[in-house]
Amino acid sequence: MGRFSEVWNNVQLWNPWHRFDKLTPLERWLIPERLRVYPRIFFIAFVGESLWKWWQYADGIRHGNLPDIDFTVFWLASKATASGHIVMLYDPRYLYQLLHPLSSSIRGNYGWFYPPSFSLLLLPLAVLPWLPAYFLFVGGTLWAYIHTLKPWLTSPRMVWGLLAFPGLWFNLLTGQNAFLTASLAGLTLYWMDRRWKLSALFLGLLFTKPHLAILFPLVFLITGKWRILGGAALVAGGVLGLAVLGEGTEVLPAWLHSLGVAKSWAENGGPDYWKFMPSVFSSLRWLGLSIPLAYLFHGLVALTAALATAWVWRTCQNAEVRAAVLTSASLLISPYLFYYDLAWLALPLILLTRQGLKHGWRSWEREILLGTWLCPLLCKALPVIFPLQIGPLFTIALLWISVRRARWRGV
Repeated sequence: MGRFSEVWNNVQLWNPWHRFDKLTPLERWLIPERLRVYPRIFFIAFVGESLWKWWQYADGIRHGNLPDIDFTVFWLASKATASGHIVMLYDPRYLYQLLHPLSSSIRGNYGWFYPPSFSLLLLPLAVLPWLPAYFLFVGGTLWAYIHTLKPWLTSPRMVWGLLAFPGLWFNLLTGQNAFLTASLAGLTLYWMDRRWKLSALFLGLLFTKPHLAILFPLVFLITGKWRILGGAALVAGGVLGLAVLGEGTEVLPAWLHSLGVAKSWAENGGPDYWKFMPSVFSSLRWLGLSIPLAYLFHGLVALTAALATAWVWRTCQNAEVRAAVLTSASLLISPYLFYYDLAWLALPLILLTRQGLKHGWRSWEREILLGTWLCPLLCKALPVIFPLQIGPLFTIALLWISVRRARWRGV
């Protein structure tokens, strides 16, 4: 009988609906044993999916078809930059003409809306075939992403939480640049009070994707970090100047004109476009709101996020809480946001977990952190079933607990 009870207890340990007395519902489920095992299960599943996808990529290339992922556009941009034709890439019709002969599997609508400085960063990829270029870009930026977060990973459980984070794997499989931008954001904040020149360098490079960097100048103005702002402006301007020098002056008006195309797609792209965009604006458009109303509500959320960030940076001296507020709020500012950008969520997730472990947990923090950790997966899976994009709900909730923690005297 004793042996039977022991076996039954072990079975119940892994039952997600198992309950322990005198614990909150989440505490009954998030016991240490599960926190050790479940991230490993996610990790194994994502590794298996990635190996399958990479085999498909290689098999398609052998048959003359480039993969239908965003990195294919990056690779073409590097080739166009090297050959002096990057200006033409800003025209979606020309990009379509380039993409579709390369692969019969490419069905998505792609656009090139990045500033000229980003195509300059991609230039080294032009000398490589698609597959080596993909692994160089993804592997290099993933290495930077992990090493940027490494100083804040203080336990093996946090490491496994990062390795199994869905946002990491979705960005990896699409070959997008969220590893790069999240690394630049994290390094800007890490070096801010250590070596301002490095912080300025990384912030300047972050403006290769400017709509995610909007709040950074605001908080540096509030805290009087003029040297970082000045240095970042020099770096951003210098890289842009080099790009214009190499690509021609006509590249600037071509880029600015492409922003109107991106705006039109975000406003009128329809469910097949909006389901990939976890912004407040796109979510409301998918729900049927008119463009002015969607902009109004998105603007109110963005303004609230900006004011909350300004207040926290002015009143709170905890660097980790400041960084958590800034990075989570940055995902609420621009209407133009895609699911792979949610790789940024690793920054506030790790920082708020550290704060909870050091100073104790407040109500709903762990539930929201768990939901936000799953958010990239839910943003991809749920729109297949329901015409709804729930990403902004988690980002708003994450910002809420970040701001609330800034008010807590325990930090």
